[in-house]
Amino acid sequence: MILSICDVPQVLQVIRIVNMVIEIIKIAAPIILMVTLMIDYTRAEISNDNDMLAKINKLTKNKIVAVVLIFLIPTFVNVITNVVAPGFTYSACINNATKEGISTAYEKVMSGLLDDAKEKMDNGSYSVAQSYLNNIDNEELKKKYTDELKIISDKLEEERKKKEEEKKKHQTSEPTTQIDPTSPYVPGTLADESFLQTAKNVWDRIVMGNLKFKYHQGNTIPVQNNLCDCSTYVSWVIYEYGYKDWSGWQRTTYNLYNTNYQSLYGWEEHYYSGNTDLTNIVQPGDIIVRRNSAGGHTDIVASVSNGVVKAYDCGSDNSVENHKYPDGYPNPGFLKDTGKYRPAKIIKVKKN
Repeated sequence: MILSICDVPQVLQVIRIVNMVIEIIKIAAPIILMVTLMIDYTRAEISNDNDMLAKINKLTKNKIVAVVLIFLIPTFVNVITNVVAPGFTYSACINNATKEGISTAYEKVMSGLLDDAKEKMDNGSYSVAQSYLNNIDNEELKKKYTDELKIISDKLEEERKKKEEEKKKHQTSEPTTQIDPTSPYVPGTLADESFLQTAKNVWDRIVMGNLKFKYHQGNTIPVQNNLCDCSTYVSWVIYEYGYKDWSGWQRTTYNLYNTNYQSLYGWEEHYYSGNTDLTNIVQPGDIIVRRNSAGGHTDIVASVSNGVVKAYDCGSDNSVENHKYPDGYPNPGFLKDTGKYRPAKIIKVKKN
C-alpha cells in the first residue's frame, strides 16, 4: 500500500499543529506590534526627545518588516520543502491537515491494511490491521472494520485448528498394517494406505529383520540384500507405496532434489534455504532432501513430539544397526545442517 505524503495521517497532524501555531502568531504579532508602538511613541512624546523619536521610527520599520515576514512563513516553508523534498508540496497538504482530513487519512490507511490482511491472510497482516483500528473515530465505520477483521480472525483460527488436527493426526496415528519384518520379503508387500506406515514397514525390515543391514551407497530397487543408504531407502519406500516405475536403480539425492515431482506426480514440494532449521517445520511422513555441489542426504520423518524429531535415516552403519532405533533415528543433524548449510526440499508423497 503506497500513500502520497499528503495522505499520511501522522504528517497531516504535524502540519495541522504547525498551522495552528502560525495562525496564533499571525493574530498575536499585529496586536503586540500596535501595543509596543503606542507605548514607544507615548514615551517619546512625553519626553519630547527627538533622538528617541528617530530611534523609534527606525525600530518601527524593522518591527513592521518582521510582522510581514511572519505572514509570509507558509510561503517560505513551501519554497524550502520544494527544494529539500521536491515530491512534497506543503501547500497541497494544508487543505488535508484538518481534523476531518486527518480522520479520512486514517480511514484510508485502515482500508489499505484491511485489504492487505484479506489478500495475505496471515497473522502478521491481521495483527497490524487490528492494532490500527483504534485510530478510527467514525463508530459506524469502526464497527464495519471490526466485523471484517472478525471474519479474517475466524478464518485464521479455522486454519490453525485444521493444521493442529492434521499434525495431531500424523503424530497419533496407529499402524494400520502389521507386517512381520522377519518373514521372507516379497517386493510390493510392504505397502500401506499411509505413506508413513509404508516407510515404517520398510524401516522395520531394515532394523528389526533377520538381515543385519550395512550402510552402502548404490543399490537396486527393490532391495533384496542387506545393503542400503539414505536414497536407497527413500526410493525403496516410494516403490513399495505403489510407484512401480521406481524399480531398478535408486534415485540419488541429486535426482530427489532437482526433479519436479509436483508436475510429475502431483506431490507437494517446498524449498528452503541452507540456513533453515527444519525442526519445527517437518511433519511425520515428510521426505527431507538437502543437496548442493558438495553432496546430499535424505530421510523420511518418523515422528515429531515435543521438539524431538525422529527419522527413518539410513545414512550410516550406526543408524541402521539391528534393533537399535526401532522408532527412527532421533534428532537427525541435517535438520539444521550446521556447517554445511545445504539447501533443503521437503516432499509430501501422494498415493499413486
